[in-house]
Amino acid sequence: MVESITIIILVVTMTFIFLRTKRRTYALSTASLAVIPLVNLLYKLVIERFAETAKEPLAVFSIVIFIGLIVSCLLLGLSANSIQSKRSRIFMLVMSGVFNAALGILFIWGEI
Repeated sequence: MVESITIIILVVTMTFIFLRTKRRTYALSTASLAVIPLVNLLYKLVIERFAETAKEPLAVFSIVIFIGLIVSCLLLGLSANSIQSKRSRIFMLVMSGVFNAALGILFIWGEI
């Protein structure tokens, strides 16, 4: 839970800096990096109590993280349209996608 809060604080700080420098497209794409930590935090604070009654709580957690990955990818796709340079757009999509996927895998791995 501490790692999620730390990542959220870092991402919000980066987003705020981009907004202050009037780079809204970068701010939106950076904000999408906070989705997976937010989903993990939401799970730990709220959903975990209900998931414990399920037969497979790890499966519930995996599904919640997967839904977070889908939302994050949708936000990345929407924010990528506003970046004019094709090279920058591809770089942003690949790096953000790898970050989100790795973070999701690490959160699931931590639950095992």
